[in-house]
Amino acid sequence: MSTFGQLFSRGGLPVSPIIHFERCAKFFSSTRVSGAFLDRPESLREVSPIGTGIEAIQWSTTPRASANGVSTELNIQTLNRDGTFPNDAGFKVEWVNGAATSYLLTEVAQAVVPVPQLQSRFFEWVARDEFRNVLDIGGRARSGLLRAAMFPNNLVTVLDIVADEGVDVVCDAHQLSAKFPTGSFDAVFSSFAYEHLVMPWKVAIEINRVLRVGGIGFVATHQTVGMHDSPWDYFRFSDSAWRGIFNVATGFEILQTEMASPQYIIPMHYADRHAEAEKTAGFEFSSVLFRKVSETNFDWPLSAANVVTDSYPT
Repeated sequence: MSTFGQLFSRGGLPVSPIIHFERCAKFFSSTRVSGAFLDRPESLREVSPIGTGIEAIQWSTTPRASANGVSTELNIQTLNRDGTFPNDAGFKVEWVNGAATSYLLTEVAQAVVPVPQLQSRFFEWVARDEFRNVLDIGGRARSGLLRAAMFPNNLVTVLDIVADEGVDVVCDAHQLSAKFPTGSFDAVFSSFAYEHLVMPWKVAIEINRVLRVGGIGFVATHQTVGMHDSPWDYFRFSDSAWRGIFNVATGFEILQTEMASPQYIIPMHYADRHAEAEKTAGFEFSSVLFRKVSETNFDWPLSAANVVTDSYPT
């Protein structure tokens, strides 16, 4: 009898295997859920819709290799009645032993939300007294969140190219050293601004100038996400891309990188070369944690105004 594959009973009542949900994605009128449970495919009898909002449901099981015993992949796809995500709907999983469990789609979606970890590590570092002075690049509340409030025990200077409530210094990030003396800060933080820099390598040089030796930095941006704030939307970054920006030549060492929140990338026009495109993934978040190890003599004597003539959209 398999320790992992057996359907146990408790108090005379059948108990179903636990399903570990891994993905929950909506695409137009369809919601796709995938996960796995520790048992054979034939142990599952039926998956049926519950609540309102689901027009139809399809499901399939596939054996999956597992180091812990028998494992099965479960894929569920719903056709949503009005094209929205059906918050009050879900599905019931029935097993051959008579056990059944119901799940709301909203509960499944919340259970599989990936949480980036690298930012938390940066916050742990800057909680130390030695990293008291923090520069927040691009820190205005573009999405209604002033991230300076996330540093309650630090002296935070918020810099942005647009004047706004909570912004301390209005400046193009490509010109940091024109505003701040050398080695002014113990730490640098930038959240979802780097994709809007026309010369991110130039900003790395500027960060080197205003960050003290031994200071740390954290940048979070995107590897896969839709165009936004155009025409000032210039780059996407993989975890490998950071090596070309924060390196020995620019005066840094990379401590850790992270990509999180996988994304489906589906072409709008089908071609055979895209036949299995949904099996690949991009990532919403790409971040890097780095330390300044030396001064740099590199220079890139251009400002953003030398390269682009339009204004950042407000």
